[in-house]
Formats: sequence, structure tokens, C-alpha cells
Amino acid sequence: MRAAPATPPTPPVDPLYAYLRPLIVPVLVACAVALRLWHVRHGLPDFLEEAAPLRLALGLRDVASGAIDWNPHAFGNPSFAVYVHFFVQQVVFAAGRVMGHWSTYADYRTLFALDPSAMVIAARLVGIACDALTVVAAVRIGRRFGYAVSIIAGVLVACAPALVVTSRSVFADSVMTACAMWSLERMLTWRERGGMYRLAAAAILTGFATGTQYPAMVLMVPLGWLAVARARHQARNVLATFAMAWAIAIAAFIASTPFAVLDFHAFARDFALEGQRISQTGLGGLGGGFFGAHAVPIARNLGGLTAAFTVFSLGFVIADPRRRRTALVLWLALGGFGLILSLARTDAGLPAIVIAAVLASAALRAAVDPFRRSVRRLLLVTLLASCAGPTV
Repeated sequence: MRAAPATPPTPPVDPLYAYLRPLIVPVLVACAVALRLWHVRHGLPDFLEEAAPLRLALGLRDVASGAIDWNPHAFGNPSFAVYVHFFVQQVVFAAGRVMGHWSTYADYRTLFALDPSAMVIAARLVGIACDALTVVAAVRIGRRFGYAVSIIAGVLVACAPALVVTSRSVFADSVMTACAMWSLERMLTWRERGGMYRLAAAAILTGFATGTQYPAMVLMVPLGWLAVARARHQARNVLATFAMAWAIAIAAFIASTPFAVLDFHAFARDFALEGQRISQTGLGGLGGGFFGAHAVPIARNLGGLTAAFTVFSLGFVIADPRRRRTALVLWLALGGFGLILSLARTDAGLPAIVIAAVLASAALRAAVDPFRRSVRRLLLVTLLASCAGPTV
């Protein structure tokens, strides 16, 4: 029997980091949430956004009878985000009913047409909460490359303009990004520590991410690759491990979008229309084809220097055996989302930006490693200011 893949050695703990470590994640999350709460009332009480997840969620409950129809009857995007918003809106409705703001669901919907502030703010808080989870996931993934990397990645993700702006509207992007990043985090944890429950968690999150937006199905590639690689190391049945991982992910997708099966005709119709829309957009919609799909959103949100460091991180795949598999998993995901972006202007940009932030932070840290500690710290601060400064 082959030995299980060795867990990457834990980097030495810097004394300053050891002192600040308990504060890092809370501070980064607090900064991310504060940036997004700053304009949470933007545009209200006027509300002209499409806000498809919110409007579909409100439509699941009949105004006259209060009965719930779980079929959203629209599948341009899958249904997981719709159900998340439905649950949140029912909590808001129940709370307002107890406080006497409305007595029936008809009153609630009428108020949404007149002044939707309470409903919209609650919906925007979903995106803000998901961004906070994304920051934590980026920190945890970055920690595999070193403690400094986790901080730099957390700063870049917390301040990324695209994430901040998206969280101030009501889209499914933030929900999908949080599920995608935690799926990658669980995949890497399973690779290092094993445990079928970790594999199941990674597969379930992959299914939920795909159940939020179709482009997240690219996560099936790193999931399947890791399942095969670890099964080989442990001399297990490769096909069985691969099939189980994919089966769990597909089951999670169906659980999050059940009417893809129960109302297959409507699902197939809308999915075909979405595919037609993508094909009509044309290849290379962002300019520069596959490369432009990666470089343009990353450079716009994280800066040109950070985009360059993202490319440099490919060196981990080739040269560093300790971090090779982690970097390869992230590059498989980044390449998948970049492929979707290169085919058409689809909602796959946010995960690519977060993954690039982690990879660029790792490359930045590696660039200063050859120098002695005093010089290394000065270079690290200088490069961090150059990369994160424009983003912040």
C-alpha cells in the first residue's frame, strides 16, 4: 500500500504573526463587512434593479393564499440562491409581523412595491455575509503557502472592488463565490488529512456552487482530479472514489435545484436559452481570448502587478514540490472559470478574482523568500503596498 500524500510542512511562525494571529481574521472580516455596509441603502427607497434571486424568492409564496410553490419556473440561473433569499425574506416577514409592520403576506408585497428598503437591505446582507465567508476561505487557503500569504490574500479579497460592488446589489454571484471558495478549501483539507466526510463536504459545496450559477460546474474538474490522485496514493479503487465524489456533487446540485428534475421541460428550455445567449455573445468576449479572460478582471480589481504575480505563481506547479498540488488545484479552478469567461460574458469573474488573489499573494511571498529576514520584511511591505495599495 502506498503512503498517503504528505501534508505540506507548516511554515515557521513569525513572532509578530503569532502575536497578531487571533486578530487577523476578525479584523479582515470586519473591514470587509464595513466596506460593504457603507452603502447598503444605496438607491433606496427606489429599487430598479433586476435582482432576479430576490424577485423570484418573493414570488414563491402566493399573495392571496400564502401558499408556497417551490418551483421558481425560471432556470436562467439555478435555484439555490433563490431558496436562500426566500428563507431570509420569510424571516423578515415573520419579524415584521410580530412587530406589527404588516399583518399578511399581501401587505408585505404591497410594501415591497412602495418602499422595499427592509426587503432589499435583508437581501443585500446575504451578499455581505457571503463575502465575509469568502474572505475567511481565502485566508485559510492562503495559509497553506505561509502565514503572510493568508494576510495578503485576505486584504486583497476584502477590498476587491468587484466583490464590494456586487454585494451592494442582489445577485447570485456572492453566494456562488462563497460556496466555490469553501469547496476548494475543503478539497485541499481532504487532500491533506483525508476523511470521507471532508470529501463529502467538498462535493456538497461544489454542488451548491453549481446550484447557484452554472459556471461553477468547472469545480468538478479539481474535485475529480483530487479524488483520483488521493485514491492512487492510498491504493484504493480510483473509479469508485471518483464516481462517489461526482455523485455527491450532482446530488447536491439536484437538492439545491430540485425542479431541474421535477420540471425538466422548463429547465431544459431555459438552459438551452442560456446556452444560446452564450454562443451569441461570441468567443473572447472580454478581449484577448483565454488570457484576457484571466488578466482583464484580475488587473481591473487587483492591479496589473498582482495579475503578473498570478502568472508567476505557475512556478509553484513546476518547481515547488511542497506546494505543487495546492497550486495546481487552484490553477485548475482558475483555468476553468477563465475558460467560461473567455467563451462569453458570464458570471464567473468573482471566483477567478479571489483565486488569483491567493495565487498572487503566494508568488509575492515566494519572491522575497531568498532574502534575509530584515530585507525580506522590507521587500514584503513594499510589494504589498504596490499590489494591495491600489485595491484598498
